[in-house]
Amino acid sequence: MVDKNMSASSLSSFFSRILGDKSASPFDELSNLIQEFEENPTFETFKDKIQHCLTILNDLKKIASKGDSKVGTHAEFPLNYFKKFYTQYQNELKDNPDIAIGMFNDIITTLESFLAAMSHMSTYLSVPEVALSIKSGVENQCTLDKFGCKLQKQKAFHCIDCKIDGTKMICEGCAVNCHSGHNLIAQGNISGFCDCRFVTGDCVLEQSCTFEITRETFVPQIKYICKTCNMKENDSDMLCHFCIIECHKGHEVKSVRAVKGFCDCRTLFNCCKIKPKV
Repeated sequence: MVDKNMSASSLSSFFSRILGDKSASPFDELSNLIQEFEENPTFETFKDKIQHCLTILNDLKKIASKGDSKVGTHAEFPLNYFKKFYTQYQNELKDNPDIAIGMFNDIITTLESFLAAMSHMSTYLSVPEVALSIKSGVENQCTLDKFGCKLQKQKAFHCIDCKIDGTKMICEGCAVNCHSGHNLIAQGNISGFCDCRFVTGDCVLEQSCTFEITRETFVPQIKYICKTCNMKENDSDMLCHFCIIECHKGHEVKSVRAVKGFCDCRTLFNCCKIKPKV
C-alpha cells in the first residue's frame, strides 16, 4: 500500500524502484535516493551536504542533457557507491541509528567530494561562454561591492592563471571583465565573496575603496603606496587600488606586495575623495 501523503518526489522514487524504471538517468536515480535521506529526520545534521550534492547533481544533469554522454556514464560510479549504503541501510542499519549516522557521514562526505570533482572537470568554461550569460541578463557588477565580505550564495569561479582557487573565488562579473581569456573553472552556486580585487589588485569592476568593505579588519590584499605623497614602502600605511586610481590620479604610485591590512587613504590625505561619514 502506498501512503497517500507521500510527496510527488517520494512517489516518483518509490515507483522508479518498484517498476525498475530503465528510463531514469543515473542522476535522477541518485537524486531520488539522496532525497529520501534529506526527508529523514535522523539525518538532519547532514542537510547542507545533502542539498549541496543535489545541487551539483542538477547541474550535471543539465550538462548531460546537452549531449555529453561521458558525464552520464561517469554518474554510474557515485550511484553504485551510494546504492551499497542504501541497501545496507534498508537491510541492516535502520534499527541501529548510531551506526547508520556514522556510516552516512563517511558516505555523504565522500560523495560530495566526488560530485564536486565531476562538476569541476565537466564544466570548464571558456570566457565567451561566461560572457553569454552576462549578456543574457546577469548583473554586470562585482558582488563584493554589492554584498561586501558577507558569505553570499552566488555563481563562483576559480581562475587558474591568477591562482584564485581553493577557498578563494571570483564572481561571474569579474570572470568576464577582469579574467577575460584566463583558464576559468566554474564552482557552481556556493556561498562566498569575490576575491578578485584582493588577489589581483586591479579589479576593473571595483566601485569603492576596500575600506568601505573591510573597515579596520586586516584583509589580505595588494598594498600600494604614493611616492608623491611621501609614503614609504616599509611603513604600515597602505592604499588600495581604487584609491590610487581615484584619489592619487597623476601621482607616482607603486604596488609593493600582498599584505594583510586596510586602506589608510581617508585618514592620511586631504586628496582622498572618500572621507569618513560624519
